[in-house]
Amino acid sequence: MKNPESMTALTVRLYNDEERQAIRTAMKETGCRQASRALIKMCTAFGRLAGLVKSQSVELKRLQAENQRLRKCLETIRKAQTEADRIMQEHEPETVHRAV
Repeated sequence: MKNPESMTALTVRLYNDEERQAIRTAMKETGCRQASRALIKMCTAFGRLAGLVKSQSVELKRLQAENQRLRKCLETIRKAQTEADRIMQEHEPETVHRAV
């Protein structure tokens, strides 16, 4: 008995209007005159695109996490700058007063 996941031939005989239109679109887009070849090419392209979308999703999540980390760093820098400005303002009158 053959492996059910193994496909050596695929035959579908009854198509509805939407399926026929999808097959015509596949044939037109791939330039194949045979419906089966057009469908195989479209499935192959779909698989590549699905893999690309998955890898881009992973990269997007990584970039979002990095962006969040950088925002936290920026907030820390802003707080430190505010504190440094406050300290400088507190000590500024003393420096001016000593110079006089």
